[in-house]
Amino acid sequence: MALNTYAALQTAILTTLNRPELTTDVVDWITLAEAADILAASNVHFTTETIGGWARAGRLQSIKLGGRRFVRRGKVRALVAAPRRVRAEDVQPGLFEDLGG
Repeated sequence: MALNTYAALQTAILTTLNRPELTTDVVDWITLAEAADILAASNVHFTTETIGGWARAGRLQSIKLGGRRFVRRGKVRALVAAPRRVRAEDVQPGLFEDLGG
């Protein structure tokens, strides 16, 4: 998408929503095809129709402008984010003492 298209998208978003707290960079909003590409890069394959269904159902934050649906890049990346791991030494002492062993 051209930069001027992104600028128009950002203006439309802010005008439509009238919510200044949502003034994030416009590149944070991506098409469903771009979302599918991000997921595919992590070996998670979903169609644009599936991602659009999540967006329509409210499972994925989205907006619809000019007949096209856009989703948040960060929300898509969060779907494939690695789970956080905690080292055993960092667990609260005595947490597992009742388990015996």
